[in-house]
Amino acid sequence: MEPSGVLDGLKSSGLTRFYRLHDVGIIEFNEDNFLAAGTLVEVVAEAQNTTINGAPAQLQMSVDDQGHSKAELSWATSGKAYSLVAIGAKGQNVEHNARILQDIASAVID
Repeated sequence: MEPSGVLDGLKSSGLTRFYRLHDVGIIEFNEDNFLAAGTLVEVVAEAQNTTINGAPAQLQMSVDDQGHSKAELSWATSGKAYSLVAIGAKGQNVEHNARILQDIASAVID
């Protein structure tokens, strides 16, 4: 784990956690209490291409020249901004990892 978001000495508005998930790779989960930090989240409607628990969300997938995959999912609730990133191993199916991220995000309770 490591602090994220707005940092003020030993305090932070967010926290990033890292997990290794079999059949996926490394998962990075970040949550940021933007209200506590006094910031706002601006959402560009055209960039949203999915939903998480009814909230607009953005899902991006990419595979580099070496075959490493990356799936990124971000969304916000009324008080927190969340992001999940799956870094897959060479040859890892990026669509599979994106579905896993959506499953994890659907289980997040604000």
